[in-house]
Amino acid sequence: MNKTLGTESLFCAPDHSWEKGSVEQVNGLIRRFFPKGTNFHALGQREIHRIENLLNNRPRKCLDYRTPYDSLSGNTGCTSCLNVGVSYIEP
Repeated sequence: MNKTLGTESLFCAPDHSWEKGSVEQVNGLIRRFFPKGTNFHALGQREIHRIENLLNNRPRKCLDYRTPYDSLSGNTGCTSCLNVGVSYIEP
């Protein structure tokens, strides 16, 4: 796939949390709502979507205090692409 796309993929070692700072940051945000050991299968889809919306609409310093939603829609000019792989419900 990398050859076809002309890209390079880098993978972190599973036990090297310092190599994946943004993933660990989001995990920490999710843990504010769901403690470690939470059975996500037991949660309702509505509750998961509610948390997704809160996190996706949270301003981020790395995005110049824009939300991921605002940042992505501003870069593409297209809001329909936001529905691919990301749950978003208008607040």
